[in-house]
Amino acid sequence: MHLKAHFEPLLHLLALIVAASWGVGCNLDGLSSDFYDVGEEEPSLSSCQPGQVRCTTNSDYLICPASGDLSLVETYGSCGEGTTCVTGAATRERPCIRYRNLCQDGEPVSVDRELLSFKDIDTLKPTRRTVNLTNCGPDYLRIDAVDVLSPPTFSDEEIAAPVVLAPGEVAPLQVVYRPTYESEQEQGELRVIATRLDQPGAFTGAPLGTLYIPLEGRAGRQPGQAPIQSRVLDFGEKVVGQQVAVTNIELVHSDIADYTLQYVEEIDRVGADADTLALEWSGAPLELPRGVRRSLRARFAPESTGVASATYRMVITPWPADTALPTVTLQGAGIPPRETCNPSITPHLTASEADAPESMSDDRLTVKPMTHVRLDAAALHASGAAIARYHVTLLEAPRGSTATILGSHEAASPNRDVVVDLVGRYTIRLALEDTAGRVTCDTHDVVIDVRPESEMHVELIWETPGAMGDAASADLDLHVVREKRAGDRPPDHWSLDPADCSPLNPNLDWGAPRVTADDCRVLRVDQDGSGPEIIDIRSVDDRYYEIEVQGVTDRGFGPSFATLQLYIHGERRVVLGSPGIEAGATWEAVRIRPSLSDLQIIDKLIE
Repeated sequence: MHLKAHFEPLLHLLALIVAASWGVGCNLDGLSSDFYDVGEEEPSLSSCQPGQVRCTTNSDYLICPASGDLSLVETYGSCGEGTTCVTGAATRERPCIRYRNLCQDGEPVSVDRELLSFKDIDTLKPTRRTVNLTNCGPDYLRIDAVDVLSPPTFSDEEIAAPVVLAPGEVAPLQVVYRPTYESEQEQGELRVIATRLDQPGAFTGAPLGTLYIPLEGRAGRQPGQAPIQSRVLDFGEKVVGQQVAVTNIELVHSDIADYTLQYVEEIDRVGADADTLALEWSGAPLELPRGVRRSLRARFAPESTGVASATYRMVITPWPADTALPTVTLQGAGIPPRETCNPSITPHLTASEADAPESMSDDRLTVKPMTHVRLDAAALHASGAAIARYHVTLLEAPRGSTATILGSHEAASPNRDVVVDLVGRYTIRLALEDTAGRVTCDTHDVVIDVRPESEMHVELIWETPGAMGDAASADLDLHVVREKRAGDRPPDHWSLDPADCSPLNPNLDWGAPRVTADDCRVLRVDQDGSGPEIIDIRSVDDRYYEIEVQGVTDRGFGPSFATLQLYIHGERRVVLGSPGIEAGATWEAVRIRPSLSDLQIIDKLIE
């Protein structure tokens, strides 16, 4: 369908330039941008240079013979829909380029509307394409809405509409395709709604209609890419006769086909027999449906020192002819045993609040959330050996906590620091190492209990499955909204509403002026996209509070699944899991009036 038939008014002002990173049609490398358009004089055959492409119409071409004999024209054809002929540096293998929407004299050229195609996309790797919205006309445009009308596998990283574009200005937009294991051929549309403004800065103008750009996507594998990849598993160093390492090797694929692991064959082995280094398998064929995770077990139990390795080939059917069968290589090193421990050194660890050392405890410490705790391993009982390293390890922490031992856990210094964020129990262990490399036979554990002292304490953590371990995933914001009453100050701006305590509004004076006990405080704001976020109110009013979670951005990774915990007077009253929260959605979770113990679970997602 021609763009003009769909979007006649906007064609004179808006050109959609699709800047894509994948090759569609002909390769652009080395091609001239000299267009031959209808209305120009056709190039004569006599102007042909040997081997050069010449355009004969807007979409047809001929290739001049390398010999220069014009009677031996080798090829004559059409570039086809969506491409155009170029002259000059083009080659016989690449006579065409993808036709671009060009701004000419304030108006775009007339072209068929673009198709955003996502083909053979791995379900484990969301794929983005960039679309640029360009104002080609003399007037200011306002982009009122940009959204995707399609299955949820397509989404747009939304421009914060409305966006005003000056003449010639470009607004980029990302379209993301996240196929599921059930996705095969899918279609959707990208919708753009725009208004021509009467003048810069005006709020009124003439609606220009709606532009639809079709989308298509398909899950699968790229040609030449193995559905299941070869891999190398390194067990590292293990003590001979004392250490055994066992791990699972996961097999999962996103191809449309279903595969079967028929058998595993050993193709190479060095320095170890099958009893010490092996890929264990039942021997029966193993079905590998798309998206279903299967596993093989690998084991390393060295009986001699030195490096060992073994390589296995997985015979899988049916297997694509354009790739080799995958292999698994296991490797590790056996090292001689040492004295297991030093009984003459006894570790001793103490913990205290960094700003309140009088709270010191040998074995247990109770603090409030977001407390900076200092660990002191200086009180030691030693004889017969010198201390070389202090091994301080965080053994246990609440789910979602970001607490870590600051500094190296094996440093020569006896002091460490940790900030405990979430309510729950943290266990920290100390072991000592002498100058001979022997670790103490005994260890010393310290338990830190984190309990809220306030009347109302809210914690939020979340997971974003599509992030697949990325350092930065989706961003959610925690909100505690206080019931409004007559006389409450009206908001200056939506993000500065004095009734809404959130990362955008973290320090609110909710009670008596200059009295902090009755105020709302955001104790922790998420920095990397997984939480936690924490809001605390030491003294609550006799009114209702509503707890909400806002999806700020999903960074193209899809929905996040949050867990909310609510503590009233130090006791946990609510643990609530959310539905999938995407960018722009709000999860209304809980409504509570603490003074009357009136608790209502809302659990409503507003998209």
